[in-house]
Amino acid sequence: MGLLNKIADTLKSSEFDVKANMKVKTLQKNFKQSFGCELRIYHGKKFANPGYTIAKIRPKDRRGSGEEFNARASWKVNRLEKQFKDSFGITVQVAKPGNKELADNSHTLGEVSRS
Repeated sequence: MGLLNKIADTLKSSEFDVKANMKVKTLQKNFKQSFGCELRIYHGKKFANPGYTIAKIRPKDRRGSGEEFNARASWKVNRLEKQFKDSFGITVQVAKPGNKELADNSHTLGEVSRS
């Protein structure tokens, strides 16, 4: 990754925030607008219903802390995925633009958006 891209990712102020009362479709739309890539959200082993809220798809046995968070373009994919698991107990995966393949966990969200 070029130095200018790294600086831009660090400075990019993200409007991407995650709250338990957000609908899956809103979260995915905001993620795509913020980072230019896709967010796959799961309810168990299946894709979550877009009309459900994050609170509704949280597993009963592992609810997470419930802590809301803001993500940045400088975050690595694995950090974002872990944050969802820790905060809400849900599984997410980041996919490259076009949603045809998953992003590499060691790449930043900014790198994925440029792939």
